[in-house]
Amino acid sequence: MNIHGTLYFNKNIKNIHPDFIENVLGAPIPRIPGNEINVFSDFIMDNFEGNTTFNFAESLVESLQEVREQKKDSPEMVTVSCDEMEQIFGYCGAPDEKLSDFKENWEMYFSNEPVALDNIHNSKTAKIVTPDATICIQPDKIALIELKEINGVPSLVIPVNGELKINGMEVELK
Repeated sequence: MNIHGTLYFNKNIKNIHPDFIENVLGAPIPRIPGNEINVFSDFIMDNFEGNTTFNFAESLVESLQEVREQKKDSPEMVTVSCDEMEQIFGYCGAPDEKLSDFKENWEMYFSNEPVALDNIHNSKTAKIVTPDATICIQPDKIALIELKEINGVPSLVIPVNGELKINGMEVELK
């Protein structure tokens, strides 16, 4: 039993005092879910710029959902390793020249540690954000959305199969 352990609690996750944690407690800064998704997004944008198409993003959401499904019976927190993520990015269509430095780039962002899947992927909602609208959809239904050009404008198309409701109100399909 280690009697020298310390519990550090901070009510405000945005102000965790990293200097205190590292210098006084002598511990690495814990990964914070809100921060890890930002780091993951930065990793993608910095290393795959020009390749983050709608199809790439859609495949990434679907692939992470599949990983969650495959590991759902694990008693441990579900994580994704660098090697697993490299395979996922390859499957999603990342070009080989971008994948050639994947491991080195991953190490710069994640210290070659696996990431907690819950910190980078919402299992309940995939959020698509434009300047004018936000669409929330179940990750396993994201393939229903298509990106099409309508009258010269890139547009998201969602087929309506059955009923349509807006804020709980049924809308007639005419």
